[in-house]
Amino acid sequence: MIEVVENRRQQLGALFEGAQGGLMPDAVLDGCMGRALADSDCPKFAVLELPAADVVILGGDLNQPAATDYLRNLSKFTMLFANAPDFEKVTKHIHRGKWVAFERFAFSTDHLSWDKMRQFQADLPDGFHVKKLDVDLARQLAQDEANEYANHHGINFDSPEDFVARGGAYCICEAHTIACVASSFAVCAHGIEIQIDTHPDYRRRGLGTVAAAYLIAHCLENDLEPGWDAATEVSAELAKKLGYTPQATYQMYVFTNSRLLVLLRNTVGVLLRRMGKKRPGQLS
Repeated sequence: MIEVVENRRQQLGALFEGAQGGLMPDAVLDGCMGRALADSDCPKFAVLELPAADVVILGGDLNQPAATDYLRNLSKFTMLFANAPDFEKVTKHIHRGKWVAFERFAFSTDHLSWDKMRQFQADLPDGFHVKKLDVDLARQLAQDEANEYANHHGINFDSPEDFVARGGAYCICEAHTIACVASSFAVCAHGIEIQIDTHPDYRRRGLGTVAAAYLIAHCLENDLEPGWDAATEVSAELAKKLGYTPQATYQMYVFTNSRLLVLLRNTVGVLLRRMGKKRPGQLS
């Protein structure tokens, strides 16, 4: 595979037309972060990577020899977005039994309202304050053990300074404690991909809604698209509350490199579903 320099990545765009993963493909194609690989100067298969986050996005013909070689050498726990409806067939003969599929939820930003964001901002609970990310807060997120729940914020940037300059975030704090953070997981030429985390001690207080509203309003004020691609139903429900428009669900795959891990995960899933049926009202 050949690494594609930043100013030539847009030439790969046709291979990633309709790619899932929110604005992550654009972040790499626009040369803003990550790296791109192609099988030749006239590519039929290509890969977009966010190495720090273990994210891989495949594009083009998965039947190409380069695609098989790339997949055979995947790192453990790679999160893979495949721009091909038949990728599940690939998992049957490459690392068979070592993949876990997760449902994700795609959203459109077409009907977001700045006025609505202002209303959500007003719901900040007493005792908390909002701070726009600065370098000190970025370092606190990355280094302070108390913020382990959110220390992955900024991992796709070169440094805390780069995170603040090109990405940014809003933190909700109680005194000097960061209770919730909404930040840019990835940035492209026309927008950001949003991620949100709330400290376990501060959940169910609406802090995620308020933090998201500040970051989305910032994007709308600066003609940036505030992308939202949800990994959980909780995140999907928050997106709808904020005014995002549901588009589709799709599968993202995690390569575990372990049939035992997949078996355990599937067994636990079956048990939880059975428990849910026996105990109405319990989360499954």
